[in-house]
Amino acid sequence: MKNFILSLMLAVPVSAFSQSYMVLNNRVALTTDAAGFVYDFNHQINPYEITVKGGRYFIEAEKLITIDLNGILYKKDVKVKGTVKGHGGNYFFNEDHNLYTVDALGFHYITKDKAFKKVDKFGGNFFTVINEKDKKIVDLYSVTSLGAHVKTTVPGLNPADITTVGSRFLITNKGAVYTTTKDGIFTIQPDFKITGVKKNGGNFFLDSMGSLYTISELGKLSLPILPMKLLLVNIAQVGSNYMLDLDGRLFVVDMTGSVWERDLTTHDTLKAHDLRSVFVTSK
Repeated sequence: MKNFILSLMLAVPVSAFSQSYMVLNNRVALTTDAAGFVYDFNHQINPYEITVKGGRYFIEAEKLITIDLNGILYKKDVKVKGTVKGHGGNYFFNEDHNLYTVDALGFHYITKDKAFKKVDKFGGNFFTVINEKDKKIVDLYSVTSLGAHVKTTVPGLNPADITTVGSRFLITNKGAVYTTTKDGIFTIQPDFKITGVKKNGGNFFLDSMGSLYTISELGKLSLPILPMKLLLVNIAQVGSNYMLDLDGRLFVVDMTGSVWERDLTTHDTLKAHDLRSVFVTSK
């Protein structure tokens, strides 16, 4: 049965957004759903065999493993051999430049396209491809929550001007900030100027000034209210939708961009897990 970390939070609709996972050094794999709840389904994963980490998948000993929006983990009968050429939160390219995408239900899809041999920059749910005819022309692709990849045109954005890519945002050489929805629709954020990124999670990031920004599933960029015990200077590790501090406290970012503390010690089945021993995060 699912073991919930927080029972006091009001029920919210679960959507295809930011499920993820963490693997402890004792091989225990914990998963999270889009609302930021945490589960222990008794999965044993060798953290030393994990070679690629995405937001809703990872590769262990050449085997693809995915996580669905409810935090359920699936071990796929799919081998990914060789070197992964690039990856994001819900996609990756294998050594043959084939595109693997993972949808919100944990299903995977494979696409072959000669254009992907020119893939260049990798965001969380988007990537860029250099046009074969002219290297100054760059195509922007989004990967939706359904696992589809779509060539995207954003008014006012020249993909060749992108200098910084995050999981759910990008910054151009003119300082313009764009965020993406869960389905890769881009929106400019004219009220924000980001000078640099210190830590990049899946639906959040810490900038060079020490501020925490979150991104909702609708692409809204916010400076959220922080839980009392969350000290940003003490953040030790980040995942797709969570942060771990030096004392092993867990803070999650839900689909609305709100930040919550999750306390494992209040649940009998999770008390044994010391999050200071997290060996692999989903980012």
